[in-house]
Amino acid sequence: MDQASKEAWQWVESTEAGAITIDHIQTSYRLKVATFKPGKCNCVNPTSLITSLGIDTTTQQDAQEFSKLFLNLLEDKLSLQTDTTVSTMVYDQFRGEYEYESSSPSAFYELDLSLGSKSDVTLDECLAEFLHEEKLEGTDQYFCENCSSKQNATRSIRLRHLPAMLNIQLLRFVFDRKTGLKKKVSSMVHFPFVVEMSNYVETQGVAPSSLTYDLSAVLIHRGPSAYSGHYIAHIKDPVTGTWYKFNDEVVQKIEGTNFKLGIEEDLEDSKKGRAGAKVTKGSHGSSNAYMLVYSRRDAAKPESVPACSTTPSLSDPCSVLPPWVQTTIFNENENFEAWTRDTASRKVQFEKMRYQRYRDRVERLEFETFMDIG
Repeated sequence: MDQASKEAWQWVESTEAGAITIDHIQTSYRLKVATFKPGKCNCVNPTSLITSLGIDTTTQQDAQEFSKLFLNLLEDKLSLQTDTTVSTMVYDQFRGEYEYESSSPSAFYELDLSLGSKSDVTLDECLAEFLHEEKLEGTDQYFCENCSSKQNATRSIRLRHLPAMLNIQLLRFVFDRKTGLKKKVSSMVHFPFVVEMSNYVETQGVAPSSLTYDLSAVLIHRGPSAYSGHYIAHIKDPVTGTWYKFNDEVVQKIEGTNFKLGIEEDLEDSKKGRAGAKVTKGSHGSSNAYMLVYSRRDAAKPESVPACSTTPSLSDPCSVLPPWVQTTIFNENENFEAWTRDTASRKVQFEKMRYQRYRDRVERLEFETFMDIG
């Protein structure tokens, strides 16, 4: 667990200005994340977190929109706190800046990269397209406020600062002018395990190693439509380097040293009549990759978190979690174990009843057969 995460766990809302109750966004999120380690359930119900964001749980939401909504609302709430390590946490961890030719700084939490019209692209090509210089001429001339007239101009984006966690959104869903609807772009995207961002950032005094990023998570969208489908996340354990596949409540460890998105890529490619991605060494290719997360190599490395005991105690190795979190998780574990015991008991009773009904039917059949013979 990195330093920022430790500070987030130890922060007690009720002692801060603009106190936030347990029903609010960041409290709900911390509780849900904390439950993964010491909790007894093999999955966590995110309903309370979704509800705290004001999102309808019965409607499918876009992952990119959720990411923006969550970070923006979280930053608004945390900005009210007096502790600067808390109030600037989202800014420090996720926010970067890019600059237009007009030198107007603009914050970003993700880089939205267009895939263009090519059927096969690389991440480098997408980044180059994002940063390319656009000429504003003819009917697209730029209106100059200083001279009060339209002038030929150029417009481009310049990256000035990159965050520790670089979130890259691949714009798979675009508006189709012919149909008036959104459609999914199924271009094959090749992305590396390691990307050197110093080639794209215009800044001085930064050592090359500080802009080296390692792939840490990939989100894919399965399905041909922009209005439906299924999301699957692939996340790397920052401590062990092991990759895991998160498919709703099913979590699978990806065996071997080579990262793979799974056979669903090849299955969908075969349906479309094209061969699977030809992966070069040190990279991967996907026609469904929707979000890429890279972590800066020089960022503080997280520490492994020991398992908690079954009772809430500050002497427990899990004391990195606040006492109220430990108590809440302990109570949830107790309720879960009680539910498990009750379910098992009901199952046993059901099996006994079913067996007894079977015995009754057999005895009746034997009696009727005996009577017929008699």
